[in-house]
Amino acid sequence: MSLRTDAASPGHRHPLAAVAEALGSIDGATVALSAGSIATLLLRRFAPKVPGGLVVVVAGILLVAFAGLDDAGVALIAPVPSGLPLPGLPDFSALPALVPGALAIAVMAFLESAAVARGIRRPIEPQIDSNQELLATGAANVAGAFFTTMPAAGGFSQSAVNQSAGAKTQASTLVTVALAVLVALFLGPVLSLLPQATLAALVFVAVSGLIDIPELVRWARISPRDFWLAVAVALVGLSAGLLAAVAVGVAATLVMVLRELNTPKLEIEARRGDVVAVHVMREVYTASVLENEHALAALAAREKATALVLDLERQDVMTMTVLDMLADLDRELAHHGVMLHLAALPGSAAAVAQKTPWYQVLQTAGRGHATVEDALAAASA
Repeated sequence: MSLRTDAASPGHRHPLAAVAEALGSIDGATVALSAGSIATLLLRRFAPKVPGGLVVVVAGILLVAFAGLDDAGVALIAPVPSGLPLPGLPDFSALPALVPGALAIAVMAFLESAAVARGIRRPIEPQIDSNQELLATGAANVAGAFFTTMPAAGGFSQSAVNQSAGAKTQASTLVTVALAVLVALFLGPVLSLLPQATLAALVFVAVSGLIDIPELVRWARISPRDFWLAVAVALVGLSAGLLAAVAVGVAATLVMVLRELNTPKLEIEARRGDVVAVHVMREVYTASVLENEHALAALAAREKATALVLDLERQDVMTMTVLDMLADLDRELAHHGVMLHLAALPGSAAAVAQKTPWYQVLQTAGRGHATVEDALAAASA
């Protein structure tokens, strides 16, 4: 994975808006150069040994240097300065003003780095360690702070170019660094002749290879919810920028996860006459207590039970909110003539519950059991 250290341009933040603004200033020479560069790069599919990227870069520079392509309206990249940056201490005076934006950039950098790493990883390569990605990104930015660099993160376009060039190991990054140093020292004026259209063609062809239409079709067939979420995030990214897309993706995923966690998952495990044993298949926590209480009360009424046995083997963590819910459920069921029994409560959770008067009364009344079988036997007696 390669590191991205360039500042986000307006087109990067709002791609569709940038395209709309640029429609009125289309330049024929630029379009021709872009089309020719893309066609040359696509020839690699038929002639994989031809270094298409190197060909278009050299051709673009030569056309500017000897054919005056820039005089025809073709824009060049920003001048590449010569020399290496000198180390220095960061300016901490602007820290309060930079913190909000820095936090957003940090979140985006980590998420993008992790997404890029997972997206380009081949099955034969080791699994991605998100903690290692975060450590690497943080270390790169800490080091860069002493050289006034832009924030570094894993970039889709740079990583795609790196991968399409045949990179296999981290040695490719070392080669990139060595070449960057050589360019900074000796080739800055030459590289400054590179047309923007040529650079854009390189990025376009590389990134287009990351768009997996068959995978989206597969998502649409198997999980329409995931498909529409991916489409929505992509549209937000194209219209409002990458940071907004990341925020929407994180928020939507969080809502989906919370909705799933807060949906009661109950299963009738056994029954003896009017005694029903229910397996609470998902651990109850603070945000899901009301949904589970209503679901259990409705189940007892629907099954016309005179005793309800709760199999709480998954309830490893017991909080006061969950205990209050169980006590309320006990009182509500008792009001309707249904006796509540608890079974298989893990030791750590039972130790917490034992400190409450309600659970002590429940235990004294013989309604707390080690197993579901014991509870069914006691409730049926």
